[in-house]
Amino acid sequence: MDDGTLRYKIGIALIPKIGPVITKRLISYCGSIEGIFCEKHANLARIPGIGEKLIENILHYRNSEIPDREIEYIRKNNIT
Repeated sequence: MDDGTLRYKIGIALIPKIGPVITKRLISYCGSIEGIFCEKHANLARIPGIGEKLIENILHYRNSEIPDREIEYIRKNNIT
């Protein structure tokens, strides 16, 4: 798995109130896990069950450094 895909998988896992069901719904509407983080606010708002708070959380984690730090930790500790 490349770091880009891993970054988005870690990112989605860190967002509060987003579990497997919401993640699948977001991927279904956005086309991919990366698409979730690239989608515009207005388009996210059109997805059933995705409220303003979830959109704010997605947009907050869009540019977060936390997934990058997690990847660094994974690599440093040889975690597979």
